Amino acid sequence: HTSAKYPPTVIYGKHANTLAELFRNDDIPVQIVRSPQDIQVAAVRKLLWASLMWLICHDNGDSSPLTVREAHEKKASDLERLVEEILPY
Repeated sequence: HTSAKYPPTVIYGKHANTLAELFRNDDIPVQIVRSPQDIQVAAVRKLLWASLMWLICHDNGDSSPLTVREAHEKKASDLERLVEEILPY
């Protein structure tokens, strides 16, 4: 199970609706997109999110990094802002 705070799993293709149903049954956020290009955009966004999450977790000002949960609780708006700022689209 994943949190709705995380980027959704993006899917495309002939079996997207069936796959989406399987993911949703396990409470995994899913977004069905209309084109392969939309998958590429989502992949860049998710890669940025994961990379920036690592930086956010380690920008804690003390010796121990934040957990992912703590980063979401304390710095979610920073993470969202950075992804949007860096996203090339």
